[in-house]
Amino acid sequence: TLPKSEFLNGIAEIIKYGVIHDPYLFKYLDENVSKLLAKDLDALKHVIKRSCEIKAEVVAEDERESGLRAILNYGHTLGHALEATTRYKGIKHGRAIAIGMVYAAKLAEQKGLCDMSDVEKIIKIIDDFEIDIDIDIKDANQIVDTMKLDKKVKGGNIEFVLPVRVGKVRHGVVIDTREVHDSLALLA
Repeated sequence: TLPKSEFLNGIAEIIKYGVIHDPYLFKYLDENVSKLLAKDLDALKHVIKRSCEIKAEVVAEDERESGLRAILNYGHTLGHALEATTRYKGIKHGRAIAIGMVYAAKLAEQKGLCDMSDVEKIIKIIDDFEIDIDIDIKDANQIVDTMKLDKKVKGGNIEFVLPVRVGKVRHGVVIDTREVHDSLALLA
């Protein structure tokens, strides 16, 4: 019953769970785009259930946020900054996270952590679900300054969760703020 934009915000978070922890969920999403967009109840129940299971598994393994739980932040470093710089009015959470996931994937490829084929899979699935990831970063300095306020900053540098491949990410990847600033052009 939600508007399509809100529905897609939820789908973006579900895609995240496939990228960070479950290549089979990712594959299921990829193979069932039309069913999910048509809001097929069985397909929706499956992906929602699996997403909840993944979150429960991760949180249970790292109740005190000392390591693994950080993978839940995939896409959120840039996503939260985009939300904050638009005062939570210009961009919805799921869309911001989708943009952040694409940015992190491209950054991972640039750093040699992830193959372009996996980056393309991530971009394709987001595109297949019709989640708008086109964005014009007008003020990269403002975005970076906002990211520096995040809890994921270490020694003035920003920590990212970056994909290694679909289903596996590396957390705690520290990127120099200058490199973060310069790499925002990857979104163009």
